[in-house]
Amino acid sequence: TSANVATAAGIVLLIVSGIGLEGLLLWGLFVSTVVLGCYLCWNRNAVSLTSLVPVFRFARIGAVARFSVSAFLTQMSSTLTYHADKFILAALLGPSAVTYYAIATSISTKLVAVGASISAFVFPRAAALHAEQRIDQIRTLYLSASRYLLLVIAPLLVPAILLVPDLLLLWLGREAEQAAAVPTQILLAAYFVTVFSIIPCQVYNGIGETRLALAYAAVGTVSNVALCWLLIPGL
Repeated sequence: TSANVATAAGIVLLIVSGIGLEGLLLWGLFVSTVVLGCYLCWNRNAVSLTSLVPVFRFARIGAVARFSVSAFLTQMSSTLTYHADKFILAALLGPSAVTYYAIATSISTKLVAVGASISAFVFPRAAALHAEQRIDQIRTLYLSASRYLLLVIAPLLVPAILLVPDLLLLWLGREAEQAAAVPTQILLAAYFVTVFSIIPCQVYNGIGETRLALAYAAVGTVSNVALCWLLIPGL
């Protein structure tokens, strides 16, 4: 949070001072470097065994790789799902068609960001319960976390859908409001449903079943790309 505040405050000050894009990028690099240094110092103090010297334990590489590769491919699949529609739009209708659609996705994906932040505790908690073989409590964790997520996200959906046209009108003008309001409202509803896939994915990763999360992500990616290809005009 402190890093985000420092980054935002620095960007505002640099823009007011007339600094160009290179200055903004250097400020972001500086803040990231400071955060990394603080993290390393804290980590070494909190965990005395922490060392930056790599240690190769070849007996564990296979198990770690199986988990990591599936988790990595899941993230790649999810990223492709969120951005494939933009590439298809650009290929079929030209880059200009992506402009207002990018605004719509930028606004609507904030629901996913909020859901991911709220659900961040599920993965370590599921891993701890799985290590202790407390399977019933993993089920309880899944149900409780899903209910709490619904209680937080649902009240945001209706006001967001209703206020999007006014927000776009005040922010970007009448043309943007006419072009992006309806797509944004549709995407808000779609991402509202998507939010509830975060907790199952966290639970699967927590119990070590990353391949199941990968399978669901792959199905979502293929479905999304296929439907975009079929429904976007211009083919």
